[in-house]
Amino acid sequence: ITRTPTLPYETVQLKTVDDVIIQGWFIPAPSDKGKAPAILLLHGVADNRNYFNLDCNAPYAKQICPTEHALYPVGTYPTLIDALHWHGYALLAIDQRAEGERGGMFCTYGLLETRDVAAALTYLQHNATVDQRKLGIYGSSMGSMTAIHAAAQMPAFKAVAVESPFANLTTTLRTVTAQLLRLPGWMTGPILKLYQIRTGIDLTE
Repeated sequence: ITRTPTLPYETVQLKTVDDVIIQGWFIPAPSDKGKAPAILLLHGVADNRNYFNLDCNAPYAKQICPTEHALYPVGTYPTLIDALHWHGYALLAIDQRAEGERGGMFCTYGLLETRDVAAALTYLQHNATVDQRKLGIYGSSMGSMTAIHAAAQMPAFKAVAVESPFANLTTTLRTVTAQLLRLPGWMTGPILKLYQIRTGIDLTE
């Protein structure tokens, strides 16, 4: 975690049903909103909650942030946390298991991460500033898969928005990840099998 929100926030620690400790930030809605709708933010693989808090002035963000925008001077483009807060939302950004400052031994691309979401949901449901009728999830990449799996299991979430979800993990690993790692695509099958042997998790699910 290299940067904290510029908005008022609370550091939260959540515990899942399988005793994984999840770290996060809760950013209350603007104080004039009363009980506010809340959005759970879920990052992608090999990332953390900082994904939603990018500093557009930092060198690492040059390939990510716009260089110019009609509404914002150069270098002042808002983070996603800023933008959603301005629109009246309370936000909970968490590190999913095995990412960021979390517990957990390994990533499961959205399967066991649903337990992280369940812990986050419990937190939101016990937060007096949150409108329980208006809970949503926003997920990016692997976070998209977590969001889709979780929303199917937890009807308390009334809205889901996903960015860059994948339809089939095996295909994505073969056509995208293997090329990035300069591995032949045929190795995807053996790698997934070895992962299953070591963890007991079948990622083809």
